[in-house]
Amino acid sequence: MRAGFTIPPSRVTPSLLQTPEAIVQHRCDYCGGHLGLIVDRYYRMRFCCKAHMSAYKQRLTIETRAKIRQLELLAPT
Repeated sequence: MRAGFTIPPSRVTPSLLQTPEAIVQHRCDYCGGHLGLIVDRYYRMRFCCKAHMSAYKQRLTIETRAKIRQLELLAPT
């Protein structure tokens, strides 16, 4: 590339925008491992397997579980 060459914003692809924050989004919320093709989700959290999702749910306090249930009921479908 020559000096002073810039890519117009319309030509920027998502792969060029791999910031550290974007890379972190592709990790399990329980173990921090990379997510594969199958992702288990629980209230906007992503887990690499069902075992990690159930382990996370068991760690929650009773009050937190009640809050999550209330938010799920209020969320539009």
